[in-house]
Amino acid sequence: MSERGTPDVVHVVAWADPVHDALGFGPASSYPEEVWLPRLGPSAYLLWRHLCRVLHRHPSGASVALADLAGALGLGGRGGTATVRRTIARLAHFDVVALCADGLAVRRRLPRLTDGQAASLPGRARAAHLALTTGVGKPA
Repeated sequence: MSERGTPDVVHVVAWADPVHDALGFGPASSYPEEVWLPRLGPSAYLLWRHLCRVLHRHPSGASVALADLAGALGLGGRGGTATVRRTIARLAHFDVVALCADGLAVRRRLPRLTDGQAASLPGRARAAHLALTTGVGKPA
């Protein structure tokens, strides 16, 4: 346990969501990188992709040490986990992960942004959102 009482190891499980699992965009799709990356930021985006790979290798879930996550992503020096904890909190803020009874539930596919959410994106990401969801235009 850390000094803040949060676990130093999290159990990562898939977030079961039939709608997003069927209609969402997985980590190999262009949509998360071109549209969600500017929204989440690079550290959170990379953490999401990393957790998706963990779930791909271990579909029923796996325990992951936060220090190992931090090291794998270049977050925090000397074994510190504060940055990776903040990054997990950012993913939770955007509803990409959630704390649950089983551990940390991770969306394996990200949803299409609403038009209101897309309106707040930078121009290039907004154009990509439109092109990738409607086929109108093409990503800049």
